[in-house]
Amino acid sequence: EQEGPSGSEGDLLSADDETPPLPCMTSLYFNFVFMALCFSMNHGCIVGCLSLATAFLGKGLGNIQASILYGAYTLTALLVAAAFVKATGAKQSLLYSTSAFCCYPAGFFVGALFPGEKDPITGDTLPSAIETLVVCVGALIGGVAAGVLFTAYGAYFATTCRIYVNTP
Repeated sequence: EQEGPSGSEGDLLSADDETPPLPCMTSLYFNFVFMALCFSMNHGCIVGCLSLATAFLGKGLGNIQASILYGAYTLTALLVAAAFVKATGAKQSLLYSTSAFCCYPAGFFVGALFPGEKDPITGDTLPSAIETLVVCVGALIGGVAAGVLFTAYGAYFATTCRIYVNTP
């Protein structure tokens, strides 16, 4: 039994008004596993960068950018993500947010091009203004993307499971 317009699979999977035709169970299963693998690889890369942040950026900037990332993630997930996923659909939200999530590790790469100077007293490397700006902006964009990504991920998988159960 198909659900009505207020909660149909089409509302979550795409921004179109039409409910998509039901695919075969094999393609649903393959898409589910493929999406899980892609999401896991993306998330692993982000967590790897987060783990190395204080070693690469120093304790000060590493902690600041982690705070920006988590703060933006929390606020986006609470205030914006559900409306964004509903407006664009889970698939488009996954595409947009995964792409934007790449700004977080890109900030490390670009920041490495503009290293700071060594503190003569402590020997620690002090971040340059450009490195600080790039890393913090990358963390902000990555945090916003993460808030949408995890919401879209849940909507996509829930909808896929619902379709899978209802597929003959």
